[in-house]
Amino acid sequence: MLIADIKKLIAYLNHEQQPIKSEDKILIVPKNSAGTAAAEISSPQTGVAILKYHHRLLKGDLSEKRKLLHTIANEYEGILKSKPCEPKAIFDNANALLNNLYIRHGNKDNKNNIAKFSDDELENWYDELYQILLLCVLLNDNSVRMKKVDKLLKSLQR
Repeated sequence: MLIADIKKLIAYLNHEQQPIKSEDKILIVPKNSAGTAAAEISSPQTGVAILKYHHRLLKGDLSEKRKLLHTIANEYEGILKSKPCEPKAIFDNANALLNNLYIRHGNKDNKNNIAKFSDDELENWYDELYQILLLCVLLNDNSVRMKKVDKLLKSLQR
């Protein structure tokens, strides 16, 4: 019974077990490693929004998912607009989805856009947008990192 309760707790915390048989160990790892990575480089408020979005308890809660996407987009609006690295189409698509799926702008046209979808379809598009936002955050972070790497490599070649 204790093992079953531990497994339920791990699932509730949005983690999973990864056995390492050769070492007779079990690692407990996040189910969403991209979300964890993006949360770690975000402000505390946005980091919580990123982690909360992907939690299984949010399944079907379109209103809360919309609020969380808005929180994430607000912090990263600058990089979404400046498109700091390739592929720029990802940043363009993120902006277009934020504008048209009633997240960033609550105008009549955007309400009409989302009215065309069933709740399941809209949730699927919100989930896709969440993944695209994570990619934008991580691409931006990597762009900054690669500049530092390039600088180091140049200094080592002297």
